[in-house]
Parts: sequence; structure tokens; C-alpha cells
Amino acid sequence: MSHSQSKSLSFISGIGVFILSLMLHTVFGLFAALASRNASEIYQKIKLPDLALDAVWYGRVWMVLYVFLALAVCLVWSKRDEFLVEKVIVPYAIHLVLQASWSWIFFDIGRADFALMQILFLWVVSFWLMCAFMRIHFMAGLLMLAYQAWLSFAAYVNGAVLLLNGANVLVTSAQ
Repeated sequence: MSHSQSKSLSFISGIGVFILSLMLHTVFGLFAALASRNASEIYQKIKLPDLALDAVWYGRVWMVLYVFLALAVCLVWSKRDEFLVEKVIVPYAIHLVLQASWSWIFFDIGRADFALMQILFLWVVSFWLMCAFMRIHFMAGLLMLAYQAWLSFAAYVNGAVLLLNGANVLVTSAQ
């Protein structure tokens, strides 16, 4: 196999990994969206901090972040010959479950206190992942940095909602 054929196969393989990663993130995003089916109603009825965004922006930001995350995983996977990327892929998969479950905890169960604990744990896990990704592929780490910034903002909003409304946002939103 010539060098150019090898590069072409590597590029095609990279696109396949990206598409697979994007599909995986989409599945987790759909789970979060299903758990958030009442989000608009709840969001309109609870007291929000001054810096909270309009509800429509959260979905848009998550779409961009899922692309960033899928690309970050693809970049890390591309270094599998140089690093033991399996050591970060399993924690990454666990992080996806944590990420998707936040919507379920906050909007379905209606518990801002449990959601805050969960997002703080998610923040720690994703910070570790960001550092690990940065060591493997610098750009993957930068993509994770954008995600980390968003999680920081989301934790602020979650914490402020807890302070303004109490632990059970479903009770608050029903009043």
C-alpha cells in the first residue's frame, strides 16, 4: 500500500470514527431531550438568576457542544497508537451517562439539589477528562475546555435556581 493510499484510508477511518462518535453523542442528547420534555414549562415558571439564558439557547449550545465533544473523542482516538486512549474512553462514556442524567434529575424528578450535586461531580470528571485529552491531543483538550466552561455556567445557573426556588423545582413551577 502506498503512502497516499494509507493516508486516504486513515482519513476515511477518521471520518467514520467522527460519524460514529457523533451518533453516540446524538443518542445521549436524545435521552437528555426526552428527560427535558417539560423543561420549557418548568423554566418559565421558576425564578432564574440574572445571567440565565433564554430557554431556546440551551438546546442550541448543546448541539454545538456535542459536535465539539464528538470531534474531541475522534482526535483522541486518532492517537491510539501513541497513547493508551482506552484509559480515557471508558471514563468518557461514564461521563456521557452523567451528562444525560442531569436533565432527568432536574426536569423529570425536579430536584435542583440533586442536580447540583450531579453537575458538580460531572464537572470534576470532565475536568479530569479535559486534562487527559489535552495530554493526548492539544486540540481535543481545547474542545473540552469549551465544554468545561459551559458546565461551569450550567452549575452556576443550577445553584442559583436552587437558592431562588428551593430543592424541588416541580413544586415551585406548579405554584
